[in-house]
Amino acid sequence: PKNFIKYHKKTIQNLVLNKEGCFVINNEEYKKQIIVNKKYDWIYPYFEGLARVEKNGNWGYINLFGEEIIFFGSGISINDFSCGVALIHNKNNNEYYYINSKGQIVIDNINSNDGFFGAFSFKDNYAIINKNHKFGLIDLNGNVVIPYEYDWIDEYDCNLGIIKVQKGSKYGYYSISGEIIIPCKYRS
Repeated sequence: PKNFIKYHKKTIQNLVLNKEGCFVINNEEYKKQIIVNKKYDWIYPYFEGLARVEKNGNWGYINLFGEEIIFFGSGISINDFSCGVALIHNKNNNEYYYINSKGQIVIDNINSNDGFFGAFSFKDNYAIINKNHKFGLIDLNGNVVIPYEYDWIDEYDCNLGIIKVQKGSKYGYYSISGEIIIPCKYRS
């Protein structure tokens, strides 16, 4: 693998593979170099102080010191941390949930009745969810901000506080607080 520059708040992390085949984390913030042995097949970029790690299809997270913080068995896929939470998919029972940096489930009311589901990582304290073939928006407490009744929800702009939604071939806009600004009655 090539050298990767990793970002963590005020710190730039260099993650390299040394000649012995060990991952080396250059921790600038603490002025030390941490060697993570060949325990992992891959270490992914740091987000919010944690990096995803993978070994033989099993996933977990390590901290800036290379210490294993959270580790899952087989059949689990994980995403990077964003807004203090990470999306987890348990493929064994097809359930999705969000965890905090301690591995505790903080949002678990997002699964679908018909087995069709899709979720995105949080951005600016909100996440787009596809439940029962319809899109909606939740906040960090798991509250539904925009109901699951839309065929699509675009990326939202929290600076403007609006989000574009689609129902059939018609488009409209919601405020990020969940109020309809423009109903879905326009073609573009």
